[in-house]
Amino acid sequence: MTSSQYKENIERTLYETKAYNESISVIREIFDKCGIEFPYGTNMGIMQALSSGYFLCWRLCTHTDAQLFVNQGVPVVGISSSHMIVIEPEICSIRNDETDVQNSCKKNRSRYVRQISSMNSEEYEEFQFFAYSLGKPEV
Repeated sequence: MTSSQYKENIERTLYETKAYNESISVIREIFDKCGIEFPYGTNMGIMQALSSGYFLCWRLCTHTDAQLFVNQGVPVVGISSSHMIVIEPEICSIRNDETDVQNSCKKNRSRYVRQISSMNSEEYEEFQFFAYSLGKPEV
């Protein structure tokens, strides 16, 4: 999957799931559209499941690697004890009119999706990041 395809899956899901109130439902929908298996449970339970290696291809990564991964089309989730987010690529989707381009490039347009560049150091420390990849990101 390319970063554009990954971002399109995120945008389509956000558009289709506006009624959801919990991050896990939106995140599960995003990953379902990407064809990725994601565990069920609480934030801490999901963090433990991804850390355990039971869910193949999910690996712990740094916030720096998280952004490199998503910019290459590799899905990444950030999990804290109270919140879960999908990390999105730092690319803008190309649309037919300028308003759509500007809207698709806005940071923090959803509480479920963030770009690493929109986070501060305290938030980096709050979240554990997991990439759906077996290797290291290409630099």
